[in-house]
Amino acid sequence: VSAAEALLAEEGWPGFTTNALAKRVGCPVATIYRYFPDKHRLARIVAESAIAEWNSELADFEQAFRSSDDFFYTWSTYSEIFLGLLRKSPRTMAARRAMLAVPELRALDREDTRQIALKLSELVKLRIDVTAERSLAIASTLIESILDLVDRTADSDIDDNEARALFSELRLMHHSYLSALGLGPK
Repeated sequence: VSAAEALLAEEGWPGFTTNALAKRVGCPVATIYRYFPDKHRLARIVAESAIAEWNSELADFEQAFRSSDDFFYTWSTYSEIFLGLLRKSPRTMAARRAMLAVPELRALDREDTRQIALKLSELVKLRIDVTAERSLAIASTLIESILDLVDRTADSDIDDNEARALFSELRLMHHSYLSALGLGPK
């Protein structure tokens, strides 16, 4: 699986083939197929591994949100770490790209995004008096805007400095949005 992660990171989805993986690990292609019925299943395992890594890195933030009086500051820190996790690791970016490129993996991405939004919506609901649906819409807007920025900067010629500048602009938009909702900085 680690060889598959490296191959996906180096070659992207178009170069992610069972033949290339077999060559990389020095085994017959049949051996790969013995464990994985096709490259989609292998890519799913890589994507699930990346999702597990993201979730474990971000697990402490739920408690931070619950205990902090400053939702905006905690959100800003969370979103910066979340963005860093996605952009800084070629392996996780490759998994993200695969999730967007492969229809079978898009559902996995949507479900992961939904789960993150559901957790965040519970925390929003603790701070302001809104319906569960509105709270989920707020959380989804925040999460999806970060993912959109990651996706737009991942496959472009945007360097890290410009990506950071774009992220700073996104933080300003989040600031305005959260302030309008009563969740701005304290």
